[in-house]
Amino acid sequence: MKRVTLALCAAVLAGAASTSAYAADIQRGSGIEVCPVDELCLYENWDFNKDTHDARVLSTYKDIAHLDDYNFNDITSTVYNDTGRIVRLYPHYDYEGAPVTLVPGESIDFKDANGNFNDQISSVRFMN
Repeated sequence: MKRVTLALCAAVLAGAASTSAYAADIQRGSGIEVCPVDELCLYENWDFNKDTHDARVLSTYKDIAHLDDYNFNDITSTVYNDTGRIVRLYPHYDYEGAPVTLVPGESIDFKDANGNFNDQISSVRFMN
């Protein structure tokens, strides 16, 4: 019985480790429609990658302390929050610096709204 319990605990821990390893997915495309439902999307270019259909889009529903882990540090030009949660985007790793806050359903094109934040995002945190 102890061996079965130990094996079951190991399997549960292995499953938890594999699911927690996922934090983001990167795809190529343009437009809001490439953003998966219930995820935050960071677009490499302005206007949701409008003029560059093969540009990258990072999508996530989890905190990311280092966007550099996904080769997406200081690259974001447009964001779309398709989650039901408030999200904060930070200019430095580990959620440091004055953030930009997005409410559910909000998008920001940094070319138009806040050029100071264009290509400056280094970490992402979900607030609720």
